[in-house]
Amino acid sequence: MFLTTTLLTAALSTLASARVIPVTLPRSLAPRWDTSLCTAETSNVPIPDSDTFQLPLENMRQDKCWDLCVGDDPACMLWTQVCYDFVGSNLVFNFEPVDDHTYTSGGIWLSLTSAESSPDTTPQYTTANGACDIAVSTDGSNIHCSIPYASIAGGATLLEQLSNMCPHGDRGGLVLHLLTTATLSPISGGKVTATSSPSCADYPACSSFHPNTEWVLTYRCTKCPGPEPTTTVTTTTTVECTTETTTKPPTTTTEPPTTTTAPTTTTTAPTTTTTAPTTTTTAPTTTTTTAPTSTPTQCSGTGFGYTSSSQTFRSLVPSPNTCNRWGWYTTTTPAELSSGISGILYVGAGMDDISKATNVGTWTAKTSASGQLVVTYTMNDGYVLDQVHVDVGCLPVQTCAPGQYVYGKDGLGGVSTFQTDGINVPTCSMSDLYIIVHAAVNGKCPL
Repeated sequence: MFLTTTLLTAALSTLASARVIPVTLPRSLAPRWDTSLCTAETSNVPIPDSDTFQLPLENMRQDKCWDLCVGDDPACMLWTQVCYDFVGSNLVFNFEPVDDHTYTSGGIWLSLTSAESSPDTTPQYTTANGACDIAVSTDGSNIHCSIPYASIAGGATLLEQLSNMCPHGDRGGLVLHLLTTATLSPISGGKVTATSSPSCADYPACSSFHPNTEWVLTYRCTKCPGPEPTTTVTTTTTVECTTETTTKPPTTTTEPPTTTTAPTTTTTAPTTTTTAPTTTTTAPTTTTTTAPTSTPTQCSGTGFGYTSSSQTFRSLVPSPNTCNRWGWYTTTTPAELSSGISGILYVGAGMDDISKATNVGTWTAKTSASGQLVVTYTMNDGYVLDQVHVDVGCLPVQTCAPGQYVYGKDGLGGVSTFQTDGINVPTCSMSDLYIIVHAAVNGKCPL
C-alpha cells in the first residue's frame, strides 16, 4: 500500500533534508555462481543468482535489504529492514526484528509492472494467506515470506520457470516492483505500521525521493556449470600377417643302367622364401574437451575503513538520520594521527557483519609536517577505486552520508592506489576526534 498523501509529503520533506538511504555503487550485474539448483537437468541452464541484487531506482546500487519505516515518524527514527535472497526455486523475504515490538501481520505486493500502472496493489503474499509466516524467538519476531518462481513468472516445470525468470539468458533477469508492509504491536500496547522507505530520486545525493513507497529490484542470471571435462582416446593398430612360403626341391633319380657306368644323381637344393612380418602402428590420438572458463564481470560496492577499535554508525547516540546504515567511524587522537593509523577497507558488510564483507584493500591516515591529514588507499589485486570520501571531525558525528564528508574525490577512473590532498584536522577540546574512510570500489567478483 502507499503512504497517505499527508504522511508521505511530510516524510519526503524530512528525508530530503536529512536522511540518506544506505549507500553502494555497483555498475554491473555480477555473477556469483550460486549452484543451489544446478543438477544434471539444469547443466548450462541460467538460474537466478544469489548476491547479485541491484536497485534500479537508486543508480543500480547493490544491496540485499530494503529499509522499512516503523510508525508515523516522518524522519523514520524507528526502522527495520526486509532482506531478500534466492533459496531453491523461491524468492524469499525476511522482515527483520524490531526492538520491543512483535509482528502481527505483513505482506508483499510483487509485480513485473509499476504500482502506479497497476489497478490493484493489494499484497498477494501475506501472513493471512499462508505465503508468509510469523516466527518468534529470543531475538524477537520476524516475518518470513517465500514466493515460488512459478508464481512470479509462470512455468509448469522447473526448466520453464528458470527460463521465465531468466528471459535474457546468462545476464540480467527480471525487474521486480515491490511494496512491503507489516503491522507490529509495541510492548507498550497499540499497533504501528511498517512501510517501505521511498527510493532516492537522485542517488547517491538523496536530496529528493520518489513520490511513493514502491521499490524496484533486479538480479543477474548465471549458467549452471556444464559437464566435467572428458577425454577421448582413439588407438588404431594395423598388423599384417606373416606369410612363409617353402618350396620343396624336386628330386630326380636315374636308375643306374645295367652297364658298369656309375650311377648319376641330380639333386636340386631346397629353396626357402620367407616374407618378414610387417607391423604398422598408428600412434594414439587424444582429444581433450576443456570446460568453459568463467570470466568474472565487474562488481562494485561501497567500502568503509575498519579497525579493531572502530564503532558502527548504528551505535551513535544521538544518531543522525543519515547514519541508519552499515559502516564505521574510528576515534583517534592527534598523537595517533601523527604516527599514523591504518585498517582494512571492506565492501558489502550489510548490518555491519564483517563475515559477509569482502576485504578489498587497506587504508592509512597520517598527518603531515604541516598538520594536515593525508589518507592513502591501497587496493588488493583485482579491485580499483572510482570515488573516495573522508570525514574528520569532533564527536558527535554529524553525518554518515559520504557525499557530505569534508573531503571527496570523484571520477578516479579505476586506480589501484590513491592519496588524498591535505585535510584540515580540527582541534577537539571537548570531545574525541573521529575519522570516517569511504570508497566506491570496482573489482572482480569472488566466485
